[in-house]
Amino acid sequence: MSQELIKTFDRTVVLFNEQKWDQLAPLLDKDVTAVGIDHPLKHHYKGPTEVLKFLRDYAGAQFRPHSEQQILARGRSGLVAGIAHWKDPGDGDNALIIYDFAFINRATPGAPPQWLLLRLGSTHAD
Repeated sequence: MSQELIKTFDRTVVLFNEQKWDQLAPLLDKDVTAVGIDHPLKHHYKGPTEVLKFLRDYAGAQFRPHSEQQILARGRSGLVAGIAHWKDPGDGDNALIIYDFAFINRATPGAPPQWLLLRLGSTHAD
């Protein structure tokens, strides 16, 4: 099950970095939430429409996770967390961030996993 979770996480990262919003949208759960990197307590986004707008605001940014990740998958819940390089085109900043992406498996029992992004969060690591 965790292999499918990692595949979904990796696909999410590629689609974000390539700005393929229409292909990224189906990977977002109907209850998805996101918090802003610079002000995680101040900026909170709810639902696919708000989260996609938030992600589009970072068009051109690059999110490059390090190879060491914490991966947890149990039942319908999954979590991928770690450290990544974040390149923001707005200010040219190339920072280290700590990220955590929570996923939910919306597949019917007995069907292959269908991991959807439920929450994405990150904050500066330095």
